[in-house]
Amino acid sequence: MENKIDKILTLEDGRKYMILNQAYYHETSYLFVSRLDENGNLTNVFSIMKDADGEISPVTDSLLLKAMAEYFKNNM
Repeated sequence: MENKIDKILTLEDGRKYMILNQAYYHETSYLFVSRLDENGNLTNVFSIMKDADGEISPVTDSLLLKAMAEYFKNNM
């Protein structure tokens, strides 16, 4: 499983994120990210993304989102 912390993630729509932390849960990678502005600077817009086989998507399940937020809060 690849370590992606401190790497830039670019979504299909062109938005860029810096990966601040990463967790594995049930063989799936979850990424705690901060959106980058047009100059490449970190913003205060944070998200938790799911990386399943290279497909990146926001976590939408409320229970999973809560569990991942708690994990990242305790492991930063």
